[in-house]
Amino acid sequence: MIFDIIRGDNHMKIKAGLLLILITIGIIHVIGGMVFPDTSYSASYTKTVELPLRIIIPNAEINTNIKESYIEKGTWQVHKKYAGFGLGSSFINEENGNSIIFAHARKNLFKTLDKAKVGSEVIVMGQDKIYTYVVTKRDLISPKEVEVVTSGRETNLTLFTCNGDFDEERLVIKAVKINEKDYPSSESLVI
Repeated sequence: MIFDIIRGDNHMKIKAGLLLILITIGIIHVIGGMVFPDTSYSASYTKTVELPLRIIIPNAEINTNIKESYIEKGTWQVHKKYAGFGLGSSFINEENGNSIIFAHARKNLFKTLDKAKVGSEVIVMGQDKIYTYVVTKRDLISPKEVEVVTSGRETNLTLFTCNGDFDEERLVIKAVKINEKDYPSSESLVI
């Protein structure tokens, strides 16, 4: 079966080549012409991901909870009472990625995000750790400028909210991770 595919067009040859590589390194098995994933392999390489749960920007007076935001009809869902973490962006414990958090420009959400200036501290609380970022860039962009979600070589955080009288632009805040630490243990809190 596999060798019949290799004799076909170039697109099929590429797929067949990839399949042969996966078979060779043991990620998948071929039994009687059928392809099966090796489940023991994938389970041993699962990395724990950490979701952001709360964001605090002291000088912008922001302190709000974060919920996961799924993509619906090509855009991330925006919550009415929470900031959203864009699923598909980097988890906060990943290196060299871009974690994206956004919210409406409303009271108790990101209404005061414009007070975050270059050098401002941003604290993101995850399930296991507390991450500290520093703001490196601020921009006003068109909603169609989607390249703000791309990442560079650093561990980035991108925050954004609507801006303008008719929400015709987006305020985008870029920050870079400077620290991560475990939550204090309950023993360290005892006086």
